[in-house]
Amino acid sequence: MVSKKAAQNIHTKRRALERFGVELNKKDIRQIVSDIQKQKDTVSFVKTISNRVSVWEVSILENKALALYDKKRKNLVTLLLTSYEV
Repeated sequence: MVSKKAAQNIHTKRRALERFGVELNKKDIRQIVSDIQKQKDTVSFVKTISNRVSVWEVSILENKALALYDKKRKNLVTLLLTSYEV
């Protein structure tokens, strides 16, 4: 059985491929998470959904995406198109 964090990584990779046609690897996900944690200029905070999950706008190979970040696990939950209502 895989951990919640591992399941989130698998889900994020699948959604990146499905929605953006981009194959993300662990390094790519770690970079996005690092940018969110350091609040770099490449990401922007959108809103908080719960005590654990927040929404950030990120760039993925010239595409804008909404990244749901899990602060408890320090990991991405999923990636959404910017047109999605969160």
